[in-house]
Amino acid sequence: MNIPEEQIEQNISVYSFEDLRNRVVEVALKVAKNNEGALFVLGSNSDFELHFPNFFQDSQISIFSEGIDKVLTKLAAIDGAIIIDEYGTIRAYGARILNTVTVKGYGTRHSAARGASLRGDFVILVSEEDNLVRIFKEGNIALEVKNQ
Repeated sequence: MNIPEEQIEQNISVYSFEDLRNRVVEVALKVAKNNEGALFVLGSNSDFELHFPNFFQDSQISIFSEGIDKVLTKLAAIDGAIIIDEYGTIRAYGARILNTVTVKGYGTRHSAARGASLRGDFVILVSEEDNLVRIFKEGNIALEVKNQ
């Protein structure tokens, strides 16, 4: 999915990628605490299709907006990925990642995470089985964080 140039110009972020990553990890830990799974894709390199109408398509709703934590944790409960662009804007939810790559011993969410991270996106997965937050980078699990 490509973001139109005029939208990029309007959407210049004051947040660094580190800010985006840390913000999504905070939300992911809340999801893990609720014993639920989730898949967050940061970037716009992965191909995906939607399971539901995309109410965020033309919006400028940021992951830094006040009260968005509750929205993100509820959206995370829906099957599919939450797509967040490099500016922190929510682009989609309930998205099926098309470029999956099998991760032996794991399910479809891990396969989607691996595929998206191989395309250059930064992926944060919450496993509902073990409540671990896994960060995928370049197709591999780069870090696992246990919710305390």
